[in-house]
Amino acid sequence: MRTPTLQYLYMQKPVTLIVVICLLTVLPWIGLGDFATKGEPREAAVAVSMLEQGNWVLPHVYADEFAYKPPMAHWLMALFSYPQGEVTELTSRLPSALAFTVLVSAVLIFFGRRVTRFQEAFMAALILVTSIEIHRAAMTTRVDMLLTTFLTLGLFQLYRWEDEWELKGLPIAIPFLLGCATLTKGPVGLVLPLFLFGIYLWLLQRYNTQTIFKALLYVAVSSTFMPLLWYIAAWRQGGEDFLYVVLAENFGRFFHIDLPSVTYELGHEKGFGYNLLTLLSGFIPWSVLLLFSLFGLSIRPLFQTIQQYFRNHGAQLRQMDKLQLFSLVVSCGVLLFFAIPSSKRSVYLMPAYPFISLFIARYLLYLVEYRTQVIRFF
Repeated sequence: MRTPTLQYLYMQKPVTLIVVICLLTVLPWIGLGDFATKGEPREAAVAVSMLEQGNWVLPHVYADEFAYKPPMAHWLMALFSYPQGEVTELTSRLPSALAFTVLVSAVLIFFGRRVTRFQEAFMAALILVTSIEIHRAAMTTRVDMLLTTFLTLGLFQLYRWEDEWELKGLPIAIPFLLGCATLTKGPVGLVLPLFLFGIYLWLLQRYNTQTIFKALLYVAVSSTFMPLLWYIAAWRQGGEDFLYVVLAENFGRFFHIDLPSVTYELGHEKGFGYNLLTLLSGFIPWSVLLLFSLFGLSIRPLFQTIQQYFRNHGAQLRQMDKLQLFSLVVSCGVLLFFAIPSSKRSVYLMPAYPFISLFIARYLLYLVEYRTQVIRFF
């Protein structure tokens, strides 16, 4: 594209531009390579079983083993594969690619309406597109990208519920999105956002404990309706074996409980430092720039710059305090939440990426304005 065209799209159609960027960076490539990890064919096999057996609740795979994970991602894989009658690398990865596009677009819209400089929101969206962990998840046959999208959209709606309606009523989008997140990877799709939102409401100090508890209870009850329909139907087909596997998958690994009736591997045990390392590696190339920039900073001028920024933008910053607090709670809360399970994977931290991206975007703008030599040398 010519530069004037890009400038027009950025100024007049920023969401269209970011959608085009997302689609161009994933869609042409997701069908070119074979399945790259053992997890990809395992997830695709569930969609294959759905199409072959006609069982969309609890299909059997792997020599009469049943699929124990909630089926939202597999439903979409099977749906995209249905017209051609077979599951391919392209159709099985398509839900992740589309979820990635929706996620980045929603980040741009949500932050773009709430920050003082639209540049921050646009840069946050571009950081997401180019971060290695997010981009990798967008091109794989796994449930993590879809889960991250539903969780992030649900958190956005929870923030709006408090900010615009002060917890009055309950927008139907909240139980729908959190219900879909639960149908993607189990109770974590509901427990995690309630955990984060509860901490945020408590730190706001605008509501008493009873009001916070009632708000969380309303969300929890309304969001379990859709997933409960599937869990009951799956239990009627799988019986006690299904319940044992669900307990082990969702609660055994979280609370370090061994269930002798379950023989499959629940994951690799790692310490808290593993989460920090995977977060740094997941944000490559931006984490490299952040670490490099530390050598070009001096502490005293930095604090003076921050103080001057607060004086010049006091009124605007006061309006953004809630957004900054919410982003900080989500970023740190996800790290804290996933420090508890014995098994840890880098993709578990992906719900924090959109909110951390906003802080990275603001820091990069600071470097561009006050530490230009760092950017140029890098």
